[in-house]
Amino acid sequence: METQEYVFIDQAEDRMWWFRAMHDNFLLALRRFLNGETGVLLDAGCGTGGLMKSIGSAFPKLSIVGVDIAARAAARAREKSGAFVAVGSVDNLPFADHAFLAMTSSNIFYHKAVDPAAAAREAFRCLKPGGIFVVDVPAYEWLASAHDERVHGARRYSRRSLLPVLSGAPLQPPQSFTGPERS
Repeated sequence: METQEYVFIDQAEDRMWWFRAMHDNFLLALRRFLNGETGVLLDAGCGTGGLMKSIGSAFPKLSIVGVDIAARAAARAREKSGAFVAVGSVDNLPFADHAFLAMTSSNIFYHKAVDPAAAAREAFRCLKPGGIFVVDVPAYEWLASAHDERVHGARRYSRRSLLPVLSGAPLQPPQSFTGPERS
C-alpha cells in the first residue's frame, strides 16, 4: 500500500462516512456474536488503528490486539488505540494457535501482497475453537478505482468467490451481507 494512503486513512477514518459505516458494520456483527464475552480480539491488518479504537470503545471487556505489515501504520495504531500492535504478515501471523476469541479483518484478502488462502488458514489457526471471524472485502469489480491501485488492491469478491477462500476452515455456515444490515 502506498505510504500516502496510510496517512489519508489515518486522517479520515474517524470522520469520513465510509469508514464510520464500515466500523458500524463490524460492531454490529461483533455484538450479534460475542454476547458480552471477554477475551482477546485480533484486528488482522489493522492499518492505523481506527477499527481497533472503535472496537475497544464499544467492547471494554475485550482486550484488543493488532497486527499490520507496515511498521509506521502499526506504530500509529498503537498510539491511536492504546493496544498492543505487532508488525507482521497476515499470511504468517506472529501469534500462538487458538489465541483469540475473535478476529476482524478489513479489506485484507484483497491486497496484492496477501495470499488469501494463507491468510484464511492463519486466521483460523489463531482463533479459539468456536471463535468469531468478521471480515469485509471490497465487492463488485465495476467499483474498482484509482484507490484500488494506490492500496495495491488485486481482487474484489462476491459471496460466491469469497467462500472458496474460506473453504477447509472449521466454520459454521458463514453469514454475509452486502452493505449495512440492521436486523
